[in-house]
Amino acid sequence: MKFIEKVKIIRFILTDTWLRIVLQGFADESEAAYGAVVYLQCSYQNNSAKVTIVASKSRVAPIRVISIPRLELCACVLLAQLVQKIRSSLRLEISDIVLHTDSTIVLAWLKTPANHLKTFIASRVSKLQRLTENCCWTHVPSHLNPADLVSRGLSPRDLPELKLWWNGPSFLERGELSSGPGPPPMNESEYSCELKNGVVPEMPMSSVCVLTNSDLSLLSHLLCMSNSYVKSLRIFSYVLRFVNVKKFNVIVSGPLCASELNQAENRLGRMVQGEVFPAEIRDLQCQKGVLSNSKLKNLNPFLDSYGVLRVGGRLGNSDLPCVSKYPAILPNKHKLTNQIIAYFHLKFFISMLPPFFTV
Repeated sequence: MKFIEKVKIIRFILTDTWLRIVLQGFADESEAAYGAVVYLQCSYQNNSAKVTIVASKSRVAPIRVISIPRLELCACVLLAQLVQKIRSSLRLEISDIVLHTDSTIVLAWLKTPANHLKTFIASRVSKLQRLTENCCWTHVPSHLNPADLVSRGLSPRDLPELKLWWNGPSFLERGELSSGPGPPPMNESEYSCELKNGVVPEMPMSSVCVLTNSDLSLLSHLLCMSNSYVKSLRIFSYVLRFVNVKKFNVIVSGPLCASELNQAENRLGRMVQGEVFPAEIRDLQCQKGVLSNSKLKNLNPFLDSYGVLRVGGRLGNSDLPCVSKYPAILPNKHKLTNQIIAYFHLKFFISMLPPFFTV
């Protein structure tokens, strides 16, 4: 008890000169428990921020043993419920809500239609998709996740001076919304085992592999077959469908669905990026920033949960949709880039910019 007496909690969590308020939530689990913690991030004009803990919550893991990814999903549901409670209690204008987890499996499930998943996962994913419709989910490395302290427990002796717990990870005080580097590669088997029988895994993987000569040959042949982006995308979608049918021994027929087209679009972008920016992608996969002499350095690039290289930075503070906040990076004068530009010019009569950035 003598250590608990040293704990001081600041009741006033705002400042007089704040420009933007963001709720930052973190979720994590262990075999014994899972939990969530939420912070208020008040940003200033100089891009720094004051970060204050608002609330936390924990649950003991069920007696019946369940998998770690399922526990992580339960932690994310707990976080979503806690954020909704805080949001309704605070009489403040919240600019953004950013939710963090170190589970790439959960991030992949959140991008999967709930009706493709088994009952346990589907019910929680649909609940998360409903509760966090206007929130942004992102990956945080485990060592930067303060919710890890909730799930694993902490000695009272360490609590009073533990900065990670009281102020969150350091990137929050720098005014940043996320930790930056993309997530590590996902365990495909853990993702696929929670899909219903007969559903072809779409694999929203975070990894970006180094392209082989056969990959480059496929990309080159594909783009030479047509000058139309839509036609190239549909051809590649059927190629991926064939690969998935052969790989998972599942019969799929009928017209292409939206998820297949989205998967093909992400894979095409990753192939082009892997061809032109292999060094930058390797650095980001290793949780390092790009080199100072990289032409992408000023774009603050990061890898999203699909492994697509995107622009970071101040645009993330806007109210735009996520795809516009973080445009995909495509190489200048590449044939795929030219096809996409032509497609958007025809579609919108040059009335708006497409959601990508060329370098």
